[in-house]
Amino acid sequence: RGLFCFDTIELAGEGPTGLFFLQQRRAVACEIAALPAEVPWPMQAGSHRAEDEWRDLRAYVPGDAPSRIHWRKAAWPMGAGRTDWVIKRFGSASESREEACLRVDLRLPSGRTRRDFERLLGRAWFWLRQRQGRPGRLILGDREFDTMDRASWHRAARALAACEPSARPPASGAGMLLTLERGA
Repeated sequence: RGLFCFDTIELAGEGPTGLFFLQQRRAVACEIAALPAEVPWPMQAGSHRAEDEWRDLRAYVPGDAPSRIHWRKAAWPMGAGRTDWVIKRFGSASESREEACLRVDLRLPSGRTRRDFERLLGRAWFWLRQRQGRPGRLILGDREFDTMDRASWHRAARALAACEPSARPPASGAGMLLTLERGA
């Protein structure tokens, strides 16, 4: 897990019969964010809500399920003659505002390991992926990100990739608090 930068990329390939070999080296500044493994939230009894109520549309994001593409609006005008796909958003009308905000405590209490911290980040990453393009806020330590804004969502993903334990408590406010309790 982390942010990795490189300034040169080398691409190489060989023909199927081995008769030719191609290789190209390019100077390209690039950054790769290696994120923690997703850790799904445990379902509690009675907490599951059916998400079958159609609410609105949002722009397509790579990785969206093709079954959610609104095919009748596939040529939705985006301005300047550009068209793009749109995705149907579903949700429960009873979705509370508190569930749309996650505060992550980045402190590593005594008795807890680095692996516990990675699982905490994996849970935050799972939550963030579920909120992509939907209203919500991620508060990671003292930094806040809007899950509805694509650029802010990507900044949140980068911040999760680069997270290190902190000595400071999380920002105060409403929403769910994701934290590690002191180990035994």
